[in-house]
Amino acid sequence: MLLHLCEIPATSKTPIFVLSRRWPRFDGIPRQRIGDVRVAGLKTDYLVTILENEVSRIQRKDYPRAGPLVDLAKELYGYPLAGRLAAPLLTKYSPEYLLRNLRHVESLRTDIAEAILAQLDIGEGPSQVLEALALFDGALSPEALAVILSREIESVLESIDVLADHNLVDAEGSAVHLHPLITDFYWKRVRTGPNFKEYAKRLADFARRSLETCARGSTEYVSWLTHACRMLFLSGDLDGGKQLRADLRGELKRAAIDLYQRQEYDVCLRYCEEYLQSDTNDVEVLFHKARCLSRLERPLEAHAILDRLLSMPRLTNRRAARLNYAKGRTFFENRQLEEARNWFARALALSPDYLPALQGMAEVLVRTNMVNDAAAFLERALVASPMDSYALSLYADVLWRQGRPMEAIEKMGLAVKAQPENASFLFRMGRFHQESGSLESARDWFSKAKKADDTYSDVRLSLASVAIDLRRFGEAEAELAYLRPLLTGDKRRVLLNIEAELKFVQGKVDEANEIASRRLRERRDVATLGLMARIEMALSQNARERGLPVMADQHRQRAIELIDEGLSMEPDNPPLRNQRDNIERD
Repeated sequence: MLLHLCEIPATSKTPIFVLSRRWPRFDGIPRQRIGDVRVAGLKTDYLVTILENEVSRIQRKDYPRAGPLVDLAKELYGYPLAGRLAAPLLTKYSPEYLLRNLRHVESLRTDIAEAILAQLDIGEGPSQVLEALALFDGALSPEALAVILSREIESVLESIDVLADHNLVDAEGSAVHLHPLITDFYWKRVRTGPNFKEYAKRLADFARRSLETCARGSTEYVSWLTHACRMLFLSGDLDGGKQLRADLRGELKRAAIDLYQRQEYDVCLRYCEEYLQSDTNDVEVLFHKARCLSRLERPLEAHAILDRLLSMPRLTNRRAARLNYAKGRTFFENRQLEEARNWFARALALSPDYLPALQGMAEVLVRTNMVNDAAAFLERALVASPMDSYALSLYADVLWRQGRPMEAIEKMGLAVKAQPENASFLFRMGRFHQESGSLESARDWFSKAKKADDTYSDVRLSLASVAIDLRRFGEAEAELAYLRPLLTGDKRRVLLNIEAELKFVQGKVDEANEIASRRLRERRDVATLGLMARIEMALSQNARERGLPVMADQHRQRAIELIDEGLSMEPDNPPLRNQRDNIERD
């Protein structure tokens, strides 16, 4: 039925809701047509209000809202009852004390779970599922639970339905895991129960069998390896656990580095933290943990790790250069360009041919419009590594900014040849062709970049922009429709500019004016100022055709003011200068 509906054009703007207590599978339906709506617990702010009201009621005076109260509420996982039962603790201890001593909260969570579960009669089957999930401390598929519990799959699915009805399990893909609030309760229950050793052995066997189906070093491999080690230790098989633990350390380290290279920073960070539990001073893993923290916008934690590594004795110049570069990169990713430049310079003082630092320095200089200085660093980088694709790509950008388009396209061609599936390189080549007026070629390059990575929002925005210039309005609208629910921040502002451009080119000047005016109130940037100036000139023309010369002159003067404001930001901006010249000729 769903496949049939997807083939009907009219349904593309009509949401269809499928309610399910299990994770549904939509084989054959395009990924962009599917989204998840999940029912979560109470928002943290509401739990804070419950805590405040309950403490105020107990103490018979207003309880002041404190910052740490929000952090404390997060430990209660969205249950209103948790807020009411936690309030008495706040009459004895401050939120800061409770956060430093979470054993009080953990004990409370067990009490809350008991209070909730005492009202339920879920039966033996669902209880077995909860115990197995608590022992495993992760998500398990119904098929895995059937094997571990020696039950039929239909029986396990019935138990999961019961648990889902009472909000005791959450879906994770096609698997389920315990709701966090009851994890402590069922862990305590299973570890003192008669099934502990038997379940642990079965879980260990299942995890080891699952290892055989995974590629070594993959995310799934390391996950099953971690669980297998833990289950072997819990079941009392110390030798088996030690043997796998030895494998685990090497696999974790290798997988963490591989995941970082694949830009899966959140997963890499988890693996780094897992590995560091057994070796707290591994320099390589600490380094990658710091880089992940920076990429995940946690710069203070990243700097703390890098400072610790820099304080280690007997650092070679090369290693110190790498750490200084990482410090600079953390500042760069946090948009502190002057600090980034200083740290890149320190790295280069220690190792003048260190390629990442040369590239980092060039990036800072490009961002600050010092393109000639950036070119000098990139030339040094290409001496150190003549075919480094990233240096070639960045150098192409610098050449373009220097007004050397043919050389820029030539260098970019070398980068694309080295990495023909690199969406960023294909995108940059497309931009060069777009800015040089070769719109069909630009569209081809953007299409290749989209094929290489269909989630790359900049590519889709540029495809929409060039489609407007080529009068392919349906294609532009399709890209914008895909992006509308996904983009926020600066990317959202770019999308609105392109939407206004589409309305303007289609002759819907009033709609374009409404969008562009709203954008201009939010932020005055060159792109929006130029677009608004074009709209003002169109309004001026309309007023003149209606016999309203005074109004026409007002719109014309407004366009000039907008262009001059844009030129004060970018004096050499070619489109704005062309607009200004055209107005003066008129």
